[in-house]
Amino acid sequence: MKEQGFFLAKILGLSLALALFIRYVTPQLNLPATPAVALTLVMTPMLVMTGVLIWRWQIQQPSQE
Repeated sequence: MKEQGFFLAKILGLSLALALFIRYVTPQLNLPATPAVALTLVMTPMLVMTGVLIWRWQIQQPSQE
């Protein structure tokens, strides 16, 4: 039960940090409102997660030697 509480606190802390980053840092970036920027911002998280999942999948595969 204690581990679940720590996990929940960690998720809430990361969520707070991300929200504060979006609220206070991103307005300072002055990104132009173009379709290319919007597409990049939308696609980047998906591509990162795809890479991480493929990497984890390759690590878990038994070696075929």
